[in-house]
Amino acid sequence: MAFKLIVRSDVWTDVESAVDWYDHEVSGLGQRFFHSFEESAKKIVQNPYHYSFITKNVRRCPIKRFPYSILYITEESNIFILAVINRRRSNAYIRKRVK
Repeated sequence: MAFKLIVRSDVWTDVESAVDWYDHEVSGLGQRFFHSFEESAKKIVQNPYHYSFITKNVRRCPIKRFPYSILYITEESNIFILAVINRRRSNAYIRKRVK
């Protein structure tokens, strides 16, 4: 089954914030974060049921080499990315973001 990836608009704010922060720390690190984000998104599309649930419907895919995860849901043939979140965030913040 082919899946369609749909990214909520506020997810791009999450990604931009992380890219900016990493670039401020080390030149070029933001681009590496973005590349890792893209690779993780591709893995989700290839096998969306591989990753663990963090709530009844929401799954978490770690972004390789960074302390971030992609939070997403699947509905029929659609994958909705809900957030890109630093794994150090509180559970309350995560629950708020995935509503």
